[in-house]
Amino acid sequence: ITFGDLFEFAVPLIQSEVVVVVDRDLLDSLTLRYTPTPIQSSRFDLYRFRISDDKNTTKEKTIEDTDTKVTFDALTPGKLYNVTVWTVSDNVESRPISRQDRLYPQAINAIHAIDVNDTTITLTWDLPQGEYDAFEVQYINSEGSYVQNITSQNVITISDLKPHRNYTFTLVVRSGSESSYLRRSNPLSTSFTTSESYPGRVEKFHPTDIQPSEISFEWFLPTREFNGIIKKFTITYGLE
Repeated sequence: ITFGDLFEFAVPLIQSEVVVVVDRDLLDSLTLRYTPTPIQSSRFDLYRFRISDDKNTTKEKTIEDTDTKVTFDALTPGKLYNVTVWTVSDNVESRPISRQDRLYPQAINAIHAIDVNDTTITLTWDLPQGEYDAFEVQYINSEGSYVQNITSQNVITISDLKPHRNYTFTLVVRSGSESSYLRRSNPLSTSFTTSESYPGRVEKFHPTDIQPSEISFEWFLPTREFNGIIKKFTITYGLE
């Protein structure tokens, strides 16, 4: 074996920077961007790219190709993918460069309220396509505090609400975890109103004018205690 033979079959080098790009609005595609490996540092013919889909789809680009990105389509939303890049010389591959990333999950199309009363609302929604791990339901409670609930089911009951209040619920699909490429879908928000209930107790009920044959009263009911549409106030009285 001559020195020329050894050079011809030498394993090529790869000195490219590889970045994975995923888009929240392109749920079924993943793009690799890479910097060219300097041709002065290694002899090779092409770049080879492979993704861990059902077919281990492989794409190749020649060193003359100036478009330094590769896109894989028809993927599964929310799924974690491994991608591998090599330089190749006479079908001899370099050491691999591996990257991993997760596609964004598909968002929910609609939120439905299947049970509403004065203090609770039960929400449900259709399951998204692709892979997902949980659903995140967010809303602002009656005290103005942000509340976040996470469930693995496509139904949730929100309790401790106030009667006759309008609540806006925002639902986000989660795929992955904090330690494994967590991705959140685009949010979807819908508003629902709780049922009416008994009004609260009036405040500052006292007479303002007392005459021999009539008494005038004044009272105050805070708006937060309306719990519905107030149509009238009733005063009952009797002789002692």
